Amino acid sequence: MTLAELDNMPRKLGWKYELIDGHVRMSPSPYTVATFRLPLTARVDDSRWPIRPLQPDDRSGLERLFYLAFQDSVEYFDCSRSHVRQRAVESLATFFAQSSQPWFGAARLIAEGRKIVAAALIRTCKRGAILEPLMVRPSHQRQGLGTALMGPVVNALVDLGARELFSQCHLANEMSLKWHQRLGFEELPDEWVASHRAKFLRQELERRERCSELSDEQRQELTTQTAHWEAKAERLRLQSLQDFQGTHPQLM
Repeated sequence: MTLAELDNMPRKLGWKYELIDGHVRMSPSPYTVATFRLPLTARVDDSRWPIRPLQPDDRSGLERLFYLAFQDSVEYFDCSRSHVRQRAVESLATFFAQSSQPWFGAARLIAEGRKIVAAALIRTCKRGAILEPLMVRPSHQRQGLGTALMGPVVNALVDLGARELFSQCHLANEMSLKWHQRLGFEELPDEWVASHRAKFLRQELERRERCSELSDEQRQELTTQTAHWEAKAERLRLQSLQDFQGTHPQLM
C-alpha cells in the first residue's frame, strides 16, 4: 500500500493508522478515552433478569467473566491472553480488597446457574462513584443485560447517597459509546478527545470528497460536524492554558 492509498482508506473513530513496510497497522489511538457523568435518580428495575448483589464466592466467576469480556476488546488490544487473565485476577483482587469503600454494595451481577454472564462493578474515584467495569459475556451481548443491570445499580447508589456516577470508554469502542448515550450519560469536555474527533472528521470529509462519495446532504452534515468539533477543540485548547484539569478529566 502507498501513502496515497492510505490517505484514501476509510477510517474509524479512535484508531491510529500507520504505514509500516507497505502494510497498514491499526491500533487504538492514545488519549482518546471519553469520560462520562450520569446524574442519579431512581429507576425502574428490569425484572426480566435475576439480578443480585455480589458475594465473596463470586470472585472466581467474575475473573472468568472479566477475561471473556475483555480478551478481544479495544482496552486490551494487542495484549496476550495471559496478560488479560492476569489483569482479571488483579482487578478482582483489588475490588474485593476494597469492600469498605462507600459504593461497593452497589455492584450487581446476573448469573445463569453458577455461570456469571454479566456484572457491573462500582468503585470509588476522585469525583465519586465510577462504573469500572461493566462486563457481559460475548455470548450474551446485545441482549440488554448491561442496561438491565443499571437499574438496580443506580437505585443502590441513590440509597447509598451518591448523586452521580462516572464512567469511561475508548472512542474506538463504538458499541460502548452508543450504550452510554442511550443510558443518559453526558460526555465531559476533554481537549484530547475533542481534538481527535475534529481531526478524524476533517480527514474523513477530505477523503470522501477526493473519492466522490458525498451527496450534497452528506457533505453539509459532515461539514457541520467537522466545524463543530474543530471549534470545540480550539476552545478547549485555549481553556487548557489556564485550566488544564478542567479540560482533561481525571478520575483515578
